[in-house]
Amino acid sequence: MSAWVFLVRGRGVDLVAMTALHALRETMGLADEVQALHRDDLVSIEGAVSGTAEEWADSLTARQHWFNPNKHRYALYEAAMGAHAAAEGSTAWPEPWLRRRVASDRPELAARPPAVDALAEWLELSGPQGLYAVPLLVYDRETGVRPLAGRSPQPGVTHLRGVLWTLVLAGDDAGAVSRRAEDIALTRHRRQGLLVNPHMEGWAWVGAPRPLGPITEVEA
Repeated sequence: MSAWVFLVRGRGVDLVAMTALHALRETMGLADEVQALHRDDLVSIEGAVSGTAEEWADSLTARQHWFNPNKHRYALYEAAMGAHAAAEGSTAWPEPWLRRRVASDRPELAARPPAVDALAEWLELSGPQGLYAVPLLVYDRETGVRPLAGRSPQPGVTHLRGVLWTLVLAGDDAGAVSRRAEDIALTRHRRQGLLVNPHMEGWAWVGAPRPLGPITEVEA
């Protein structure tokens, strides 16, 4: 069996991410730590045994409640199996999860070979030293993992929808940044945490914090 991850980003300014960033930096007083915040929609698909990457890309982009070509850009990545079991609490999140880009309508991605770090490629994680990107997947616990309804290259697969938040934090090392990111993301009380309500939502760090720097491409 195989797995895919479908990532979607708005073409314009993300007002939701901007509002959340303002709350973190100004209302919560974290301007010295939180340098940026990005938001992407994500769909994980597992259990596929047939269909090419092109067929799956066509099927997913045809779902208007997931993707609007006038408003969005997308990329489809091969992924490791196991994320759905992790979301249901029976195993650890697969690492590495994303493997290789197989389709995208983002011109800057389509024009170059896939990168070694697939998620860093999608998030464009380049920048000055001393900053770390911490990707966090958040999903609704009640909705959870469900069968993929509607027309698709293969029936019987499951999917998990969520939001991929990426915090860009200033820090001295990955361990300290990881601990600080959890304090910032998880809502513990009125004055701590913003992105995850642990009573209603599941969440998973998508790999370790990544230091910003140049993107490394896969060798041909």
